Amino acid sequence: MNPGAVAPEAPSLLAGRRLCWAPAWPCSDAQVLFDAASGDYWLLSPLASRIVRALQDGERPTAHGDDEEDWSATLQRLVQVGLIEADRATVQP
Repeated sequence: MNPGAVAPEAPSLLAGRRLCWAPAWPCSDAQVLFDAASGDYWLLSPLASRIVRALQDGERPTAHGDDEEDWSATLQRLVQVGLIEADRATVQP
């Protein structure tokens, strides 16, 4: 995927999730995301946080420059942990 390119089929948040962000930690770039429906929680990298926030805002997340290398792996991991849904084409570089 080229920098700034949009995934062919945008991923989406998993249905039924009620996601809430914890306050930012001054000592870390990571962010904590809670699901108020299930009690699940995740510690997300800045890239994963940006992807989830874009989806919450109804936007299509895009890879930018340095993100390109980690883009597919991050999307795959978000699918594996049950935060997003995506087809195979979406998570391929």
